[in-house]
Amino acid sequence: MTALLPYSRPIIQRLVSLGILCLVTSACITAGDVKAMQRIKRVAIIGFSATAKSEDPSLKHIIRARQTAEALYTLVSTRLTQQKKWTVLPANDVRRNDEYKAFYKKYTSHLLTAGIRASGVLAPIEAFNLSTNDRRTLLKALAVDALVEVGFIIEKNAPVSRVGADLATATAQVSLDVYVRAKDASIWHVASLPTHTQLPLPAAFAVACKTPEERALSIAVNSAMTALFEQKGDATSKSGPPS
Repeated sequence: MTALLPYSRPIIQRLVSLGILCLVTSACITAGDVKAMQRIKRVAIIGFSATAKSEDPSLKHIIRARQTAEALYTLVSTRLTQQKKWTVLPANDVRRNDEYKAFYKKYTSHLLTAGIRASGVLAPIEAFNLSTNDRRTLLKALAVDALVEVGFIIEKNAPVSRVGADLATATAQVSLDVYVRAKDASIWHVASLPTHTQLPLPAAFAVACKTPEERALSIAVNSAMTALFEQKGDATSKSGPPS
C-alpha cells in the first residue's frame, strides 16, 4: 500500500469535512462572525480553484479552459469588492510575495492537477494545511486584515433560465473560508453551497469572455457568488448583485 505523503492526511480529512470525498448533496454553512467581518477592509485570496464534479467529457472540456483562471479569480475579487466593500489584493501581489511563495512551495500538491488553477496560487484544499501561525505570517506579510480561500465545483446542468442569447451550460457549488488574526478557525465557513438561479454577467466580464467555455464558467461562478451573498450566514451583505 502506498504511504501517505505528509500533506495527504490533512487533505483527506478536509475532503471528508467538506463532503467532497463522498457525493456532495447538501451545503454546510456556518453563520459569519459579523463583528469580525465588519472590521475587515483589505483581504487576499490565498486559495482558489474550480474543479469538475462529474466525468462528463464536455464538462471536462470546459474545465480544461485554463486560460480562464485569471478571469475567474478577478471576477471573484470584483464580487467581493462590490458586495463586501473589501479591497482585494491583486493576484500578482499574492503570488509574488516571498512568504506566500515559500508556503506555496511547501503545500502545493502534485496530486491536485485537475481543474482551473490560478498560476502560483494554492488550491483551497492545499491552503487548508496552513497552520494558524502560517496564516498570521501571511496576514502580516501581505498587509491584509483577512485571508480568503474560495473554491468551486462545476457541473453541467439543464439551464434554469436564458442568459442573454445563450443558454448557460454549467452551474457551480461554492465553498469559502475567511481567516483573521484574532481567530484560529474560519470566521465564515461555507461548503458546497449550490446555485439555484443563473444570472447575467456584469457587462465588463461578458465582453471579456473570449470563448463560450469561458462565458459558461464565468456565468456559473458569478451566480455562485450571488448565492453565497444571499445565504443567511452572510449577515454583512447589504447591496445587490452587479448589473
